[in-house]
Amino acid sequence: MPYKNIVFVKLYLDLFDGDDRFLFRLTERQQLLYIKLLYLAGKTHNKIPKNLNFIEKKINYQEGGQELTKDIQKIKQVFRRFKETKHWYTFSNFEELRNRLDDGKIGSSQGRPKDTLGNTPNEKENEKENEKENEKENEKENEKARENFERVWKEYPNKVEKAKAWEKFAKTVKSEKDIALLVVALANYKDHLATNNWKRPQQGKTWFNNWRDWIDYKEEVTSGKVKGGATKLQKAGTDKEWEEQLRKSLEKGN
Repeated sequence: MPYKNIVFVKLYLDLFDGDDRFLFRLTERQQLLYIKLLYLAGKTHNKIPKNLNFIEKKINYQEGGQELTKDIQKIKQVFRRFKETKHWYTFSNFEELRNRLDDGKIGSSQGRPKDTLGNTPNEKENEKENEKENEKENEKENEKARENFERVWKEYPNKVEKAKAWEKFAKTVKSEKDIALLVVALANYKDHLATNNWKRPQQGKTWFNNWRDWIDYKEEVTSGKVKGGATKLQKAGTDKEWEEQLRKSLEKGN
C-alpha cells in the first residue's frame, strides 16, 4: 500500500518518564486532549483552527465548548510552547515533534517511507489546500451558529442591540451542549420575568453575555408566593410551548 503525504508526529516517552508536568499537572482528560492536539497539529500542518466546534468534532471531545476552553487554557499554562494566535493554535516546537521525510518534499512510495524522498507534491501546496478546507469548515460553523442565534433571538423578550447580542452569542455558545443549556437559561429567565412582571427584560447584549447565570436559577418562594408577587400556581402555568418549539427547531438545524 503506497504512503502519501506522510507526516509523523512523535510522542516523547519523556512525557511519561521525565516530564512531571504531563502526569501531575494535567488531569487525565487534559492529558488525552494534549495528545489529540498533537495529532491534530500534524493533520493541519501545525495550524489548528481556533474554532471549538471544529476541534470538538475532529477529536471527539464531548464535554462542551466551555470545558474545552478551560482545558486548552490549562495546557497553555503547563506547556508554554503550545501557543494561541488570532486564528490558530500552534506548537512552537512542532519541528522537533515531527519527522520530515525530506526538506519540504513528501510524496508516495510502494510501502517504504524512505522511498518517498524527493517525490512530489510540494508541502506548501498541501498546506494551502488544508487552510482552504479549514476556512470552509469555519464558514459552515459560523453560518450554523448564526442560524441558531436567529432561532433563539425570536424568543428573546427584548429585541434591542441585536448585533452586539450576536457577538456575545458567538463567543459564549460553542457546542450543541451550550445550545441546550442556553434554552434552559432562557426558559428560566422568561419564567423569572413572568413572575416579576415589574422588571424590564435586559438588552440582548447584556443577557447573551451572562446567560449562564440563568441555567440553574430558582425563584425564591415564601408563603406560597414567588418573590415578586405571583403565586406558585401562576408560575406553574407559564406557557412553555415556545420552549419545545425552539428545542425542535434547534435540533433540526443541527
